[in-house]
Amino acid sequence: NAAQTGNGFARLDDFKLQRGILGQGDQPSPSAFLNWSQDSAWINPQTNSPDTLLSTDSFPGCILEFPVTQDFSYETNNDLTRISDLTFMLNSLRLTGFFDGASPESATLSGSELLLTDDLDSASANLALEAMGPAYSFFLKQDLILFHDLEITGNGSAAFVLEGQISEYHKPTSLTKSGTSSLLIKSSPKHTGPTSINEGEIILAENVTLSSEVIISEKAILSGSGTLTNSLSGAGTISPGQGIGTLTIQNASPKRLHLEIDGNQADHLVSTGILDLSSTTLSWSTQNLTEVVYPIITYKSLIDGFRNPNFPPAGYVFDYNYQGNKIALVRSENSYQVWSQQTHALSGANALFEADPDLDGIPNGLEFFTGSNPAEFTKTHPLKASRRSGSTSVSYPISSLGQATLFRLQSSTDLINWDDTFPGDQLPTVKEEKHFYSPGLGKVSQNITLPSDKIRFFRFIHRP
Repeated sequence: NAAQTGNGFARLDDFKLQRGILGQGDQPSPSAFLNWSQDSAWINPQTNSPDTLLSTDSFPGCILEFPVTQDFSYETNNDLTRISDLTFMLNSLRLTGFFDGASPESATLSGSELLLTDDLDSASANLALEAMGPAYSFFLKQDLILFHDLEITGNGSAAFVLEGQISEYHKPTSLTKSGTSSLLIKSSPKHTGPTSINEGEIILAENVTLSSEVIISEKAILSGSGTLTNSLSGAGTISPGQGIGTLTIQNASPKRLHLEIDGNQADHLVSTGILDLSSTTLSWSTQNLTEVVYPIITYKSLIDGFRNPNFPPAGYVFDYNYQGNKIALVRSENSYQVWSQQTHALSGANALFEADPDLDGIPNGLEFFTGSNPAEFTKTHPLKASRRSGSTSVSYPISSLGQATLFRLQSSTDLINWDDTFPGDQLPTVKEEKHFYSPGLGKVSQNITLPSDKIRFFRFIHRP
């Protein structure tokens, strides 16, 4: 009796399903279909004997289990309600089994919505993703109404797809994901409590909007091509796309960001609020890099940029001001052309490395290196020197793009003889402060001990 605490209809009757159905011309169909109310469609786990699911079996302790099948696919249809004609109520929906069939198979759960609730002993409402075998897929098409908070658990390796919508009976209810399984969500959830991803992965399909607060723990991943409209926090990983794709977030300071590049396509992260990358650890999956420019992030407000040890793929540099509001990967050997011709729309003689179209005495090449605008008069020279006792300090801004160029700091006492070396062949102490002035524009300081009785001049020289 499934209406007794601790019992519940648990397993689809495999031998019943394996009969399949007949299609046109009496040819077997590759899938089997049954209604939940069908006679003897279920097995009672206490007795291991066939049983029939009734409306009276819908109560807070009800547990329904749907196993994998090895050589056919099946679809089940919920045609039941509670005895009061209200939504069918249960505590746990379990997707189980180990699949090692010769060809991919699937199970589809469709029909009327379900009401998920804590059981009579206060065990949480549960969706258990336990089935093993990546060639097996579960498609859950039913809408899920949360009477209490929902826990999604399980270490299954099958493909789990939630096509139905999550909503709530009382506000607010929360969703918590644990276990190493991955869940693809294809309909925008409507619960208002927080979404906590403690382990495994939640994938948002394209056009899915998640409006709840999202918290990602260190072992968890949020991926896909959907949109977050609330805050995002936690030490977990953000990975746009299911493969290559675009993920939209609002305010965030992501701790881990994983981006994929394949040929002429790249993942893209869009931030519609405030984005802080100062604590972000960046990782890559790249192959066949063919493009000069890969835009990877679009931002509305950028607080800080990537800091060490985050490096772009070999042969590329970061451009934090691409098209005014994007972070892009730019091929190092083409970085000046992209900066001059695309970012600042220079052309002809005005786009040359040695040109000075704004007549401020700072040629394009040096403005590129120090991050100033070649089309606007720069009032303050970027190179600054000061002396205190016997120590001389020289500082200058350096752009993330400009690091692809080969400028050298030289000194002279007479403006005629210039040298890369300093008295006593000493090496200056060099300090670089990432994003000191703004994202993508750092500060380099060099300290040298120099004789105090001589005037010394400094300059940059480009060594192509």
